[in-house]
Amino acid sequence: MNALFPFVKTATMIERQKEKTTIAAYVYFCIAAVVSIYFFSAHAAIVGLTASLVADAAAAVIGVGVGKHKLKSGKSLEGSMAGLASALSIAYILNCNLFTIIFIGLVFMLFDLLELGIDDNFTTPIAMVIVVQIFEVLL
Repeated sequence: MNALFPFVKTATMIERQKEKTTIAAYVYFCIAAVVSIYFFSAHAAIVGLTASLVADAAAAVIGVGVGKHKLKSGKSLEGSMAGLASALSIAYILNCNLFTIIFIGLVFMLFDLLELGIDDNFTTPIAMVIVVQIFEVLL
């Protein structure tokens, strides 16, 4: 196994306890990425996936590091706000229009805070890509 995947030791050190018995978050994200790249425009996939990835990472780092105000979902208000700011920033940097920027941030917050029963590492990127695609078509 180590010859096939030389980072097994590192991966097992950083994976969460629940990821040891279930599918890890990156698997869901990779599936969402493949679906997005196949079914949506390149721009929508790039913006949605990048914004989702950066926002989720920022939310996790800030939420765990400095999160003081816990929400019902177990996540923190600080982490969610960091994710929102990151999603808005990425959409702005990648030349999205104002409506796309606003809605991509709102979609991140909505999917970050709701428990839908499907892993948010799958639903959030797909939803963000769809938002970008819709605004590409409408505007």
